Amino acid sequence: MNYTEKEKRRLESYKKIHLNKKQWDLSIPEQIQALEKKDKNKWFHVIINLIAIGFFGYSYFYDVSDISDTLLLILAIVFILNMALIFYQKKQIKRVIAYLENQK
Repeated sequence: MNYTEKEKRRLESYKKIHLNKKQWDLSIPEQIQALEKKDKNKWFHVIINLIAIGFFGYSYFYDVSDISDTLLLILAIVFILNMALIFYQKKQIKRVIAYLENQK
């Protein structure tokens, strides 16, 4: 696939965001491997967010704690936005992996 210069700059910036400085100088297969590992770790973040939403929801609906309606709504919005951002990062990582595989 042919990438425009703008797309290349964007994908390179994503790569710098998702890889630490030590990984920037690795070979392309090693960078891809590091990005795939990071992509898998994002599922752990999603699970933690789901557990948190479940915990607070359970606490609210079964009166385990005194969580107000407003606090529950705020917590739910924060955790849902966090999950949306995690999925956006996963999408960025997949794009960078495809870009790097094209460079092999």
